[in-house]
Amino acid sequence: MSNAHQTGMLFPPPPSERADAARVEQLQTFGATEARRAAHKRQTREKRAKLYEEILEFSYGRGGFTADELAESWNCSPNHVAPRISELLKSGRLIETGERRRTRSGSFAAVLTTA
Repeated sequence: MSNAHQTGMLFPPPPSERADAARVEQLQTFGATEARRAAHKRQTREKRAKLYEEILEFSYGRGGFTADELAESWNCSPNHVAPRISELLKSGRLIETGERRRTRSGSFAAVLTTA
């Protein structure tokens, strides 16, 4: 039995209606994908905000810190914290003190503090 007979129709829908139904399904799928993307974006923004606060809290009560000192404290690579530090510097929430300290590798790094 054909779809037309199963739905009680004598003839199948014209091609334009089939295309419309396919487009509606495509848009619904697209909407679900967009909703997932929006949720992911919101979660990423929330995680980033939490990291910002943790970095700023790390700074309080210290005579400043370097990215290497933060990474050592968090037991991670300086490459993990550097992007967030750069964003905080750009936003003005962190500033460079003008002082420089040696890192674990022996090079010098800028000392940062809260603005």
